[in-house]
Amino acid sequence: MPDQSQPSSPSPDLFRRILTAIALAPLAWLIFHGGVLAMGVGVLAGLVMAFEVVTIARFSIGSARGLLLAAAIMTPSLMVFAEAIFSFEFSVNQMVAVLAISGFVLSALSTKWTMRGVTIFLSLCLYSFMQLLQFEAGHLWIIYAIMVIMAADSAAYFGGRAIGGAKLAPMISPKKTWSGAVCGLIAGGGAGAFAAVLLGFEPILMGALGLFVADFAIGGDLLESWFKRQYDVKDSGQILPGHGGFLDRFDGYILALPFLYAVLALGLV
Repeated sequence: MPDQSQPSSPSPDLFRRILTAIALAPLAWLIFHGGVLAMGVGVLAGLVMAFEVVTIARFSIGSARGLLLAAAIMTPSLMVFAEAIFSFEFSVNQMVAVLAISGFVLSALSTKWTMRGVTIFLSLCLYSFMQLLQFEAGHLWIIYAIMVIMAADSAAYFGGRAIGGAKLAPMISPKKTWSGAVCGLIAGGGAGAFAAVLLGFEPILMGALGLFVADFAIGGDLLESWFKRQYDVKDSGQILPGHGGFLDRFDGYILALPFLYAVLALGLV
C-alpha cells in the first residue's frame, strides 16, 4: 500500500501509479477466469516477491541461503500448483508437514522477527491464493479480495492526504495516518458490499467481512513497511513504476488472503 501524508498537492507518482494499475489489469482478468492460468499468475508474482524478500534481507539470490529461503516461501503453493497441473493430490498430512518444515526454515533463516513475519505470512498468502482457487467460486472470492483491498488502499492514500492528522504508526511508517486508516476501513466495507452485488454474494455479510479484510490489509502494509525499515530499504524493488516492487504493491494481501482463506475453510461465511 502507498504511504499517506498530510494535505498536499497530488503526488508526482500518481499518474505512474494509475498507469501501473491499468497495466496490471490483465492479471485480474486471468484470475477472474480461474483455473491453471490464475494459479500461474500467483506463482509468477510469488517468485518475484520471494526474490525481493531475499534481496532486502541482503542474501545473494544465487547463494544457498537465498535459494533456500525462496524455496521455503514458494514450496507450499507450488505443491498446490503441481496438484492442479498433474491431477494428483497430496495428503493433508503431507501438506501440514510441508507447511511446518517451510515455517521452520523461514524462521531459521530469518535474522529479524519482522523478516520471520513477512516470510512466513508471504508463504501462507501464496498458499492461500492457490487453495482459494480450489474452492467453488474461489476465483470470485479472490476478485472480491482484490476489490476490497484496492478500495481500502486508495481510500487510505487519498483520505490520509486530504485529512491528515495523527500518525498511525510513526515508528514504522511515518506518513500513514489514523484518518487514512479509517477511510480505508470504510471503503473496504463499502467495496465488500458492492463486490457482493456484482459477484452474487450476500451484501451485508460481505460488507462486514470487507471491514476485516481491509483491516488485515492495513496490518500487512505495516508489517512490510516495518520489515523494510529494519533493513533501511525504501522500496522492495523498481519493477512497478510509482509503486516500487511487487511486495510494495501487494503487501496488503500478505495477511488479508490467509485471513480470508481461514474464514472460508472454517465455513464462517
